Amino acid sequence: MSSGNHTGHAGVSRATLLFLLVAVVIVAVGVVATGVTAAQSSDDSPPELGGGEKINTTAVEVTIVDDSGILMSSVDTDDFLLSDGELSHITRLPDGTSASVTLVLAEPIPVEELTVGIASDSDISNVNGTQIQTGGDAQTVTISGMDGVPPRVLGTDTGDAIGSPAELEFRFDERLSDITVEVTGPENTTLGIDDFDNPVSNRYVARYTPPESGEYTVSLASVTDRAGNTRNTTLARQIRADRTQPEAVIGIDFGASSGVNITFDASQSAGNELTYQWDFGDGATATGEQVSHEFTPAEHTISLTVRNGFGNTDQDTVDLNLTGGLDSETDVDRDNETAPVVLVNRDGSENAQSSLVSVTGALAREQIKIGTISDSETPLVTRNAVSLDRLAVTPTVDSSFSLALSGLGTGEITDAATGGAVEIGGFSVLTDIEENEVSTAEFVFSIDAQRLDVLGTAPEDVVLRRESGGEWTTRNTTVLADRGEQYQFVAETPGFSRFAVVATNATTAPGESEPDGGENETDETNRTAAFEVTDAAVDPVEIAPGESVEITAQVENTGNAAGSFRAGLQQDGAVVETRETAVEPGESATVQFTRTLSESGTVPFAVNDTTAGDVTVLEPEDNGSSTNTTPGDELNVNESAFTVANVTINESSIGTGDSVRVEGDVVNEGDEQADYIAELEVDGEVVDTFDVPAVHGGTDIPVTFTQRFNESGTYNISISGTASESQLEVGGGGGLFSFLGFLPLGLVQTGLAFLGVPLAVIYLVLKSVAFYLGY
Repeated sequence: MSSGNHTGHAGVSRATLLFLLVAVVIVAVGVVATGVTAAQSSDDSPPELGGGEKINTTAVEVTIVDDSGILMSSVDTDDFLLSDGELSHITRLPDGTSASVTLVLAEPIPVEELTVGIASDSDISNVNGTQIQTGGDAQTVTISGMDGVPPRVLGTDTGDAIGSPAELEFRFDERLSDITVEVTGPENTTLGIDDFDNPVSNRYVARYTPPESGEYTVSLASVTDRAGNTRNTTLARQIRADRTQPEAVIGIDFGASSGVNITFDASQSAGNELTYQWDFGDGATATGEQVSHEFTPAEHTISLTVRNGFGNTDQDTVDLNLTGGLDSETDVDRDNETAPVVLVNRDGSENAQSSLVSVTGALAREQIKIGTISDSETPLVTRNAVSLDRLAVTPTVDSSFSLALSGLGTGEITDAATGGAVEIGGFSVLTDIEENEVSTAEFVFSIDAQRLDVLGTAPEDVVLRRESGGEWTTRNTTVLADRGEQYQFVAETPGFSRFAVVATNATTAPGESEPDGGENETDETNRTAAFEVTDAAVDPVEIAPGESVEITAQVENTGNAAGSFRAGLQQDGAVVETRETAVEPGESATVQFTRTLSESGTVPFAVNDTTAGDVTVLEPEDNGSSTNTTPGDELNVNESAFTVANVTINESSIGTGDSVRVEGDVVNEGDEQADYIAELEVDGEVVDTFDVPAVHGGTDIPVTFTQRFNESGTYNISISGTASESQLEVGGGGGLFSFLGFLPLGLVQTGLAFLGVPLAVIYLVLKSVAFYLGY
């Protein structure tokens, strides 16, 4: 009994113990399962956008934070919004629970701050499948220092320094921190930001005073914005400087003066940008080009001081004896013996074909010179090969009068070519002065030497003929000067009317005209047309791609017969278009071409080998040049300037299907800004590329690649030929838990932490109990 009871008690005890152990196991498993569920439910907060920082002007790195870990396959380019610019692509860099994503911009942006946000339809999730929340300021980060676009030139405006400093104006699309302008000419100088005023927004203006007269080139060399971006340009403009001292000349308008009320005129003073200061000698003063003053009947000394924009001055004085009122013949004592007021108004063109002359206060028997005094001044009238340089008139009475001067073509003076003479050119003079009020008139005119060569005549055979009463008379004509390209002549006439310049001994035979780069034709009367292309020009000289430029040229017929001329437009030395025009002898015609240019660069134009000028087609994004790329442009890659250094991989051993991060530095060892394309190579084969635009000389830019490996093996990793410090080993995986490979890494870690350890403990407990019970 005792033994049996003991046995039965022991059996009950063992069964009870076994039951309790099983219950413990069940409870433990329940606790573990509950713990796992509780852990999962407590870690259900969504991912958040953490921070961001600048990598370079085309790349930023943002962080996505989540305690469970980010499911990196859920992160895509479309998940991100930018406040400026466009997103080219992203590079995902997993790093625990704080995932880094590199956002690469399509091009640099022109703003200082870039805000990155999450798109409303984003699918970014953590390893538990919880998606990121969108909207609101909490899901945005702002990164500063992103302005990577140099200033763009919007326009320029430069004026000549004629009598006053030149105004140089440049306009940009943003404010500047520095500007460099090179001025070259008779003396060279450099203007910086301190030399410019910034009166309105992004407009910069400088007043430049050339040290001496001459031609100057103003070149915009470089500009830098407030973010430190610099653009180097070759934008240049030509200006002309005239530092000639002014000359004060007092004129008296006798027609407007009466008694002691005198009108003074300073219009014959020489100089530009002049101001006028009058002192009438009685305490009264005045300013202006023409002034009036009433004097007391006495002797007075009047002075005129003229000042140009450079501050240079000159003075002229006139003594008046007004004791009995103004007497134009006896009461004026001129300090510089200047004739009365003469005003010349040309028609406004560079080579005026007409002029209007107004003479006030001409004195009897005093010669009045009208027109140019030196060879550097503009003629009164120019028509093809003939120009009227000046004339001198000697009236027989005190008077005021006007002259209307016009150039005449050969077709308007054919009736003057009598006695075998050949017409060269001419001019007409209309006047309101009577012929008996003119003692003599002297004409000084010039003829192009080439025109005489074509006609085969000597300068001594040129004469001036005057038409009066329907008859032509030859005036005594003398050669004044041989100036190489021109001959100058002088002739006298007793009055004004129509005048013809003719050659009395022209020997040009059919087909014998001089070659001049054009086409010559011979007509039926044994006269020859001879053509010359002059004054070719382009406008404008600077355009954007897709815009048009006009090329114009003057075609002059220097022969003695009408003909047709075919002008050929040359672009980059090749004829691209032609125009045919008919030109009368001694006349000129304008030919015009229009060309549309699309590719940036400098394009030279000419018409029949006569240079018209160069046209600069700007880069697509501005009025200057830049190495930065624009949308649609390819990178301007300069591989020879770059090296790649410090190539590393974040892990040297991974499982199949895992990814490795490859990093390196792209170094621009040159002096100029340039672009580069980094290449990720696996065993020497390019598997991915990374665009690196606008790398400044002497700087380095980090690049990062992420590459997945689905096959086991040993791999050599490099970036653009520079190998990583170690090889990459990719294993086959497998083992007891190989079936878990499809699960997210965070979920596997959670399962191991909350299930693996407790189950291992339970297994050991059960094993001990079984051993104790004899199982």
